[in-house]
Amino acid sequence: MRTMTLEQTAKPFKGEIRDWYRVPCDRGVGFYVMGAFQDHPDAPAGTFSNTSYVVKHDPKTGDIETKNSRYRLVGEEAAV
Repeated sequence: MRTMTLEQTAKPFKGEIRDWYRVPCDRGVGFYVMGAFQDHPDAPAGTFSNTSYVVKHDPKTGDIETKNSRYRLVGEEAAV
């Protein structure tokens, strides 16, 4: 998986995700993220939901890019 910064993509930024954790995709290739969305344009703050498949992730900044959007992961990954 490539690293990136949020400025390197034209996909819309849809806010931060807190209390997050990775969920492996089918066949063990890649992951999506479950967590509490903040500042998402289509969901009230604190809504617990999932992203689509993560295509890029910068572990240093927490920035992720999914199939359609960009987010910032806040804090450490939650233990599930």
